Amino acid sequence: MKNFSLFITSLLSGFFFFLVCRFILNYFLSYEISTSISLFSSILALIFSVKAINKRKDGKETNRKNIEQKEDLILALELLSKTEQKNLFIKAFSKKGLKPERRKKYIFLSEIGALVYVKFDEKVTKADILNIYNHAGFSKAFVLCNKFDDDVINFSKRFIPKIIIKNGDYAYELLKDTELLSLVNLPPSINSVKRTFKLFYKNNAKKFFLFGATFIVLSFFVTLKLYFLIVGVAFLCFSLILALFGSKKNHSEETIY
Repeated sequence: MKNFSLFITSLLSGFFFFLVCRFILNYFLSYEISTSISLFSSILALIFSVKAINKRKDGKETNRKNIEQKEDLILALELLSKTEQKNLFIKAFSKKGLKPERRKKYIFLSEIGALVYVKFDEKVTKADILNIYNHAGFSKAFVLCNKFDDDVINFSKRFIPKIIIKNGDYAYELLKDTELLSLVNLPPSINSVKRTFKLFYKNNAKKFFLFGATFIVLSFFVTLKLYFLIVGVAFLCFSLILALFGSKKNHSEETIY
């Protein structure tokens, strides 16, 4: 449905641009020349508008995939054991040029004198924050976690800058920058299956392109030239929209034979 609305918007915009150009050029040029220039200009305008919309659509899709991947990472981290979590972030800190040291309850970063507690498999409480504060001594402590209540965040702010909570956003950016996301068993990406009207598939673009080209060629041999040109251009615009915005067939719709 979203692809269809984009098609309608682009097509109407191209048609409106054609009418405006035709109206203006009609005062300065002959009927045939003004119509040809208007058609050519409207097609160019349509192509650029479609590219702009498609680029914006790709940006939103990339952002959606990043959010989905981050959520999957947090889920995967929660399923790892404490040892596996430590091993993963030790590798990440090492790739950042640090020399992390494994300790029983935390990772020690001697370069910055900080303790790093990794707690993605449990919910952090006020008692945990207080215990970390008492254990850290003169060192700074970072708590990597994603399960906590709002009152825990407010409580931890009392100990800033000695204790700082880093949530799943930080973990995702760190593992992404250090190219370690592949070490985490992320669940497969699940794309919702959308049923699309058969007309709006990409593989129909060639058919409508041929229809459009045929009508434009026939316009040179018939008396209703303008109508054949409009219909031909409409088919060409539709084929362009299908090629850029059309849906691919879902695997569930593919036939066995």
